[in-house]
Amino acid sequence: MAKASGNTRNYRGNAKVMATRRSEFGSLMARGDYDVARSFFDPSGGFVATHVHHNYITNTTEDKSDIAVSVLASKGYKVYLDDERSMRLGESMPDGRVYTAVMDIKTINTAGSSTIKAAIEGAASQGATTAILYQNTKSMTRAYVESQIAQFKEKSPAYARNKINRVIVVGLSGRVHVHNI
Repeated sequence: MAKASGNTRNYRGNAKVMATRRSEFGSLMARGDYDVARSFFDPSGGFVATHVHHNYITNTTEDKSDIAVSVLASKGYKVYLDDERSMRLGESMPDGRVYTAVMDIKTINTAGSSTIKAAIEGAASQGATTAILYQNTKSMTRAYVESQIAQFKEKSPAYARNKINRVIVVGLSGRVHVHNI
């Protein structure tokens, strides 16, 4: 399993990239499709653009996706939280995109026997190619994550294995680990 630790994209010292990203963020906000109050540009060059129809988080003790996207933006990632409204009753939509990759954010509250495997499968069933896992428990170690990803690759249905390309883990410490599948 290829793993790239960190993946920080800090563009503070690159004025040209910062200007381009700031311009892109400004044009997104000017279009009116994104909620200015829930979107932000980070000094690292990353940003979170939240669509006006992106779901509000109702249970912030269980769902920490706002923290996860804030950490990603602080590492220089471009995060787009898209419209989650579905045209079909009962259909679940992914949360948005990291750059151009469709992603879904899952908060991991317990380290069970197949918690991460199930979360990655859930992201795949929502149409995501990237699963973002926010660590909301100290019992989620690197070895545990790697064993769960191996379990996903071995035991998950073919549709899920073929759909997910990358798992991004956002740790409690603010570190970001990318696991390519």
